[in-house]
Amino acid sequence: MFKLIWTSTFVKTSKKFFKKHPQLKSDFKDLIIQLEEDPFRQRLKLHQLKGRHKEKFSVSLT
Repeated sequence: MFKLIWTSTFVKTSKKFFKKHPQLKSDFKDLIIQLEEDPFRQRLKLHQLKGRHKEKFSVSLT
């Protein structure tokens, strides 16, 4: 199992996001569980970012 690191910026941004899109909250919870279990699962569409965020990764929520 992998450990996710939550930054204060992410927490603040996600709160704003879920106020606008509450219907995605359950999908997000499922995604986080899957991401902790196996981040390389095909459904997540894990990909590395480019540019100044090249050391970070992103996954698809929808």
